[in-house]
Amino acid sequence: MTTMVTHAKVSASADALARGRAHWLQRAGVEAKSLPGAAHGFVAALRERGRAVLDVRGLPSRRDDDWKYTDLADVADVPWTRPDGREGVTVPTSSLLDDALRAGPAAVFVNGVFEPSLSRLQGLPRGVRVLPLAVALAEAPELVESTLGRVAQVEVHGLAGINAAMFRDGAVVLLERGAVLDAPLHLVHVGVPLASAAGSAVVRNVIVAAEGASGSVLEHHLSLPGAWMTSVVTEVSVAPGARVVHYELEEESPRAFHVGSVEARVERDGRFESHLVAVGGGLARREVRTALVGAGAECVINGLYMPRVAQHLDCFTSIEHRVAHCTSQQLYKGVIADDGRGVWTGRVLVAENAQKTSALQTNMNLLLSEKAHVDTRPQLEIYADDVKCSHGATVGRLDADALFYLRTRGIDEAAARSLLTFAFVAEVVSAMPFAPLRQSLERALATGLLGDREVAV
Repeated sequence: MTTMVTHAKVSASADALARGRAHWLQRAGVEAKSLPGAAHGFVAALRERGRAVLDVRGLPSRRDDDWKYTDLADVADVPWTRPDGREGVTVPTSSLLDDALRAGPAAVFVNGVFEPSLSRLQGLPRGVRVLPLAVALAEAPELVESTLGRVAQVEVHGLAGINAAMFRDGAVVLLERGAVLDAPLHLVHVGVPLASAAGSAVVRNVIVAAEGASGSVLEHHLSLPGAWMTSVVTEVSVAPGARVVHYELEEESPRAFHVGSVEARVERDGRFESHLVAVGGGLARREVRTALVGAGAECVINGLYMPRVAQHLDCFTSIEHRVAHCTSQQLYKGVIADDGRGVWTGRVLVAENAQKTSALQTNMNLLLSEKAHVDTRPQLEIYADDVKCSHGATVGRLDADALFYLRTRGIDEAAARSLLTFAFVAEVVSAMPFAPLRQSLERALATGLLGDREVAV
């Protein structure tokens, strides 16, 4: 009987994924001529690649090793539609950022379309240029031709194919040679679900840092209550000696499906940092893929995922050491509460000629309830012999001795648990280089975990 039920579930899931594939292929065919950049050969080629990947590979299933613990059947079977951008929409209040950070330079996209009435792009530093992707493709396609579709990997799965085939808008951030953008530029992506249908937005961001440039970007995803899907890909090109810090906050609504990736190519002596905090969405998948292609290139990949009631948060990282003398560090932590589920897969590939590689990979998970669940898979694939590589993963509960110690100091059990949980997550946030953002997140997390308790943090 159990075998029959299992086969029935697998068959139903496969049918749902097939219907989802057909839905997106049909949408791609209908919308193709209205999408920006249709007249440019490099854009048309990218969109055709995306459609071909979706057609051949379909949507990812649990038979795909990288999606082993994430079932897309329920969201695949939803007939996602595309609403237009809406003027006058108020950006939802963030639980993670304070007012001061929300008041800085920002490019705001509503339902995947640039909204100038909500954006603030005046006063950017010299050598920093920001414009909507749709405008760049219409007026100056040469600004993105060398990056768009050349950094992100379209062939990895059908969802990447959907994004390549159907992106409509997004942000283009250009840092000229030697430019400096210390305070993060805020890229706000807001989803406003339809009253009568499930809405969706397909977004592509492009960040280009020229030689010696330094800049930071804060990519922020929010959505109002309702059925919503966000598909986003951010391509980052880091030239020799350049530095890019990418922050991401994912706090979409409980009924949202969020799938996105940040993909970076780092050249000689360049540095790329990714800092993720994921707390929202009913089902969310975040990918960070980095290729170190020049000697002396380095990357730091940090993340925090905190699924709670009925949430499924899946984080995937991939770092490719393609040449010698490169360095990578990863630290991902998960805090899983209630019946939430977390997934983390981290892969480091060291090519045969990538001698003198240094790669450190760590994943740590804290389960706060009996129903909380996490799947963790650290992976090293090494073809060179002169390297320093390590990886590790842990899953556990709050330390009983530490709880006892705090209780003996007059702290009640609930406050002690919250304090230890905050200490666990703070390590990831404290690694963020921009102090105001780091402090805002620490306050938000402390408030959320500690509530109104009188405990110093």
